Amino acid sequence: MALSSAYAPSKTRASHGCERQGLTGGRRDTALLGLVAAGFGVGLVLGSFRNLRRPGVVYLPLEEPKEIIALALAVAWRRGDPSPGLANFLLTVREAADSPAD
Repeated sequence: MALSSAYAPSKTRASHGCERQGLTGGRRDTALLGLVAAGFGVGLVLGSFRNLRRPGVVYLPLEEPKEIIALALAVAWRRGDPSPGLANFLLTVREAADSPAD
């Protein structure tokens, strides 16, 4: 989780009185970090983003969930697509869907 340094070092938004006002999504996580640095909220990014030292941003790990959350996944593709990459991707998705959660 990336937090504006104005909210650091607390581990939760609720403890800062930060309420959900709306969600924004973007194609670039770096743009999200810019919004966070400007004080417009918090963002969820991959752990590897901790290596991006950005002034005004503090990275905090999320706590492990107490229970496994099941998510639905839908995949759509063009019928008859001969792409080997697509075939490998679909195989991986099907194998993951068939395996039990850890």
